[in-house]
Amino acid sequence: MNDPPDHGTCQNAVDIVDIVADARERPSETFSTLEHRPDVAVTVATLEFGDYSIAGQVAFERKTAEDLARSIIDGRLFRQMSKLRRLADRPVLLVEGLEPQTAPSGVSWPAVRGALVSVAVVFGVPVLMAVSAHESAEMIVAAGRQLARATSLGYARPGC
Repeated sequence: MNDPPDHGTCQNAVDIVDIVADARERPSETFSTLEHRPDVAVTVATLEFGDYSIAGQVAFERKTAEDLARSIIDGRLFRQMSKLRRLADRPVLLVEGLEPQTAPSGVSWPAVRGALVSVAVVFGVPVLMAVSAHESAEMIVAAGRQLARATSLGYARPGC
């Protein structure tokens, strides 16, 4: 008798997740974490938008708390989100290491919170929060696995 197919584990969905990383991400701990994972193939390129791309569909703009604050001050955040929204099929802002109620680079918490609300509500770009570079890498890989699973099955099982 044949064993039934195993649909219970996410690891069976995709063996290797292909991720394109912008060359400017090379010095980041997130890049290093992804590059050293045996289940990830990282290709380095100069991306027109975003920092990481999966299957040319999901584009992640990764910001540390300090970079988020600087990009709010100089207006870069909203220019980047506008471009990401226009050009990416599935844009995502991934914020790394932002602690609630803090003022990174002197930007008040209400200003940071307001900018994130604008990104999500006005620009329509989902905002994911990661506590560390390791968690950022985990989220990017999880997105790759879920996208591959959704593409192959027509839906994604939550949690994969």
